Amino acid sequence: MGTSIRVQDLSGLGELIRAKRTELKYTQEAAARLLGISRRLLVELEAGQRSVRFDTVLRILTALGIDLYAQPRQSRPPVGSATVGRDRGEEA
Repeated sequence: MGTSIRVQDLSGLGELIRAKRTELKYTQEAAARLLGISRRLLVELEAGQRSVRFDTVLRILTALGIDLYAQPRQSRPPVGSATVGRDRGEEA
């Protein structure tokens, strides 16, 4: 999992967390214990169904060994347009 992933929504964040957890061979129960959160919260977060405080997200990413980078976009989208979902060449 050494590649960069562009996360644009909760679903993408959940996919990233699930991928790293499984790469580390943690069960949801073990990962939740390590992260200091409930298993239910982890399940909902991995499924993209739960909003979580940003400081909690940072703590989870740090514990799983995931670095977070923010990069300014090269250009701004036109007013009234929105980017939704994933941007990895996948169809919705």
